[in-house]
Amino acid sequence: AKVDLGGVQVGVLDRVQLVASTAVAYVDVNNSVKLPQNTRAELRQATVLGDIYIALLPADNPAPSHLHDGDTIPL
Repeated sequence: AKVDLGGVQVGVLDRVQLVASTAVAYVDVNNSVKLPQNTRAELRQATVLGDIYIALLPADNPAPSHLHDGDTIPL
């Protein structure tokens, strides 16, 4: 699945792992993309029959620090 930021593909889904009763998605995002710490993630579908993708949504007031390799976007 693709990872999308503002309509642009910035990465791909690497794998999904079940941790207790929570599905954890591991994604590879391009190194050139800087995401604020308070970025949110949603599953979206392009069309009724389309593929599901992960949409990254920046907060209205972006945090001054950025996500780094291995960081987590919480529920």
